[in-house]
Amino acid sequence: MKNYSATHDVHCKVTKYRIDDPTKKDAIMLQYIDIANAIRGDPFISLSGMSSQINISRRTISRHLKKMYANRVLIGPQLSVKPHRTYTPYIYLLQVSSPYGIFQELKALPHVKNLAISLGEWNIGILADCMMDFSELRGFQKVVFSGKRYDVYSPPILYTTWEQSFEEIRRKLEGCTLTVEKRNTGLPPELPWGEQEWELYRTVRLNVRQDIRPVLREHSISYETYQRWKKTVLDHCNVHTGFYPGGLDAYMNFYILFRTDFAQTVKELFSLFPATPFLADLDDQILVLVRIPF
Repeated sequence: MKNYSATHDVHCKVTKYRIDDPTKKDAIMLQYIDIANAIRGDPFISLSGMSSQINISRRTISRHLKKMYANRVLIGPQLSVKPHRTYTPYIYLLQVSSPYGIFQELKALPHVKNLAISLGEWNIGILADCMMDFSELRGFQKVVFSGKRYDVYSPPILYTTWEQSFEEIRRKLEGCTLTVEKRNTGLPPELPWGEQEWELYRTVRLNVRQDIRPVLREHSISYETYQRWKKTVLDHCNVHTGFYPGGLDAYMNFYILFRTDFAQTVKELFSLFPATPFLADLDDQILVLVRIPF
């Protein structure tokens, strides 16, 4: 019988409680952040490896992970495939007359990999694995953006407040000298994945630390195939660990599309937020997902 090594974390229902001592609350939040950043650096890290790295006991790490997942303070670690010469994702931001009805139609299309409904300049966002023409779509009005999506970036987690982060952003903007940045849009070679590797990605991409054994059984994938995929997956994917101190359900999503010659500066400024943003490099623009408490 195969011996499966496991990095998965146990998720269970945890009763929320208040921590009235601000000093203790700060100490716990700092430990949360150390754990989240350790997972961001290595999504497959074991509890023992994490304990040695951040000097927190395995028992405490396990307890914190259960609470963070239960309260949706920690999301992921998630994966997003990097573009390759043989695989290029595309982003489409559309204005349509009936986004909820069109959402259901688009869900059925095999090349559509992700969808989001929003309010504003565009009301539906699409991630696809090929170029697509939506002009004949019923209710189509206009394309706000369409183009290749390159790397997706999410920054290390900081312990800060919104007031402190905005003050730091203001200070940086007042003191910075902007220079035009050269974008690197070179693509790595082909993506060496077959159907089983893609099935692994689709199944675990929202949390690679989940128990892999049911996944392998359900899809008839060998442990050896999983181990080979696991060893190289970080060469082909970006890793994202979302951190939301108030719990994800307490935040509202805002999408912002920047046309800028200073993409790195934009990333650095949004990296100062206390809630994890996601920033997608596009051809000559950058799409930012930022979550703000409401």
